[in-house]
Amino acid sequence: MTKATGPLNTVVPVDKIASTFKDNIDLAVATRGGKILTLTDEWFADCSNLLTATAPISAPGRFVPTGAWYDGWETRRHNAPNHDWCVIQLGYPGNIAGFEIDTSYFTGNHSPFVSVEGFTESSPAKAASRTHEEWAQVAWAPVLTKVALNPGSRHGFKLEQPTAEAFTHVRFCMYPDGGVARLRVYGNVHQFGQPGHVTDIEVDTAHYMGNPPKAVTIEGYEIGSEQPIILLSEAPMTPHRQHFFKVPIELTEKRIAQIKVVMIPDGGIKRVRAWGAAQLPAVQPEGSLVGVRQELPDEHTWNLKK
Repeated sequence: MTKATGPLNTVVPVDKIASTFKDNIDLAVATRGGKILTLTDEWFADCSNLLTATAPISAPGRFVPTGAWYDGWETRRHNAPNHDWCVIQLGYPGNIAGFEIDTSYFTGNHSPFVSVEGFTESSPAKAASRTHEEWAQVAWAPVLTKVALNPGSRHGFKLEQPTAEAFTHVRFCMYPDGGVARLRVYGNVHQFGQPGHVTDIEVDTAHYMGNPPKAVTIEGYEIGSEQPIILLSEAPMTPHRQHFFKVPIELTEKRIAQIKVVMIPDGGIKRVRAWGAAQLPAVQPEGSLVGVRQELPDEHTWNLKK
């Protein structure tokens, strides 16, 4: 199920792709945790090849049971209903700025048209258990409307504006079938205003009466690092309440640039606040809201434990 219209985009010349997306990262690449969750077909070449970090290669004379080997995703022809698609879990959820779609070495068997849609899943558990049929029915938002591809070519597409929504998954569609070597999903992970030393964390479940997460984990990432630092590990949550946590002293020395919030197993959160300072020691100014509980009078909270 897909919404009708999508954002505008412009074609990026091949020699401008690198400079156009120099301030973005590939959110989908396998080395950052991107992976294929479900697909319609991969008869000729594995769908997972789309997310390989290195450029596609050619291997003339190399054959597999289905024919010549190709470094990309290739499907059988004439699949029902009218196109092939796969769902990709992004390694990092983020706001999408554009795409690179590479058909290198697919010269007589490339997909003539493709599109990309996005979806945000708040529950990793739901995403992991969803069936192929269920993925087909989620509310996909168009991100890259159907575009034409040439054989054996790199194609760049820049969105007029990065998506306002930070997507966790994309659906890549090929019309009607065929092959694509690589898909790059360029975007940005949610970032702090500036990197800093995190000393306190607040998780607020205000107005989430019956649907807060059971627990929350918060990971921090230093600049240029993909190694998570566990700032908060499976902290229990209660409904309609501010939760305050002190970051272990040995971790406050880390200079954190991004955080990742994980809700276990699902649910809702009103606010997440990471308190700290650009430089140590972290001095709290007068009137600081760190650890200050804000009363939330509500006539429907009589049965909630304080």
